[in-house]
Amino acid sequence: MNEAPAGPPETRSGALGDLLRRARAARGLTREAVARALAVPVPVLAALEEERLEVFEALVYLKGHAARYGAFLGCAADELEAATAEAARRYLLVRPASRSVSRPSRPRSNRWILLASAAILVLLAGGYLLTLGRRLLRSPPRPIASASHPSPAAAAGVPPLAARLPRPQPLLPPPHPLLVLAVHGTSWIAVRDLGTGVSLFRGLAPPPHNLRFFHPGRYRIVLGRARNVSILRDGRPWSPPSPPAGAESERFVVTVGPPAAGSSPGHG
Repeated sequence: MNEAPAGPPETRSGALGDLLRRARAARGLTREAVARALAVPVPVLAALEEERLEVFEALVYLKGHAARYGAFLGCAADELEAATAEAARRYLLVRPASRSVSRPSRPRSNRWILLASAAILVLLAGGYLLTLGRRLLRSPPRPIASASHPSPAAAAGVPPLAARLPRPQPLLPPPHPLLVLAVHGTSWIAVRDLGTGVSLFRGLAPPPHNLRFFHPGRYRIVLGRARNVSILRDGRPWSPPSPPAGAESERFVVTVGPPAAGSSPGHG
């Protein structure tokens, strides 16, 4: 009996672990180096590359770490989304089984003990209410102060409480932000102040989210998905220089606020 020739082994397309592992190896990075850059524990990155989905407590953690890791490694957006969606489907099948833990059976409590305790509590509450009612009936009513008999405080010349309270001060309006990044779609964002060298934001910004910056100066901005972020500069819409054709991410420098003496406010 002739047998059909065996075809090539079936490969699983869109595997999240293979995609992240190949991208990290192509850039020559170790897990420790990526963990320091993203401020993420090494076991989390290892769980993503090895697709140990039961490590993540919720599906949102799996998607967030995968998107942040893939954006840092420069993975293609379509391939990363397909791999993450495939991992999410398997997560919904794996995670409920990992949480199925047998609980020890609780011993049955004595119903008569519970009834007796409830009756004692009812009797104690009734006795307390009865005693409180008798005290209220026995106490004489307090006399009402009339206008002809002023209070000791008024007789001593003490001003009323409303005159002694401080007057409320007018509230100052909040400052207007000089730079606003309005996130209306998921995007990885990094913002650094070039004047001080301080990283102001670095991570995955889920929509809807607004990043506001109030200090004038020069900012270096990296957008993982530029089409999902709108920019307001000095209160007006602003667009960065045109990126290369087909590019998802953008890197640019923007100057906000009043320009320094002897400098022009260009794009940077």
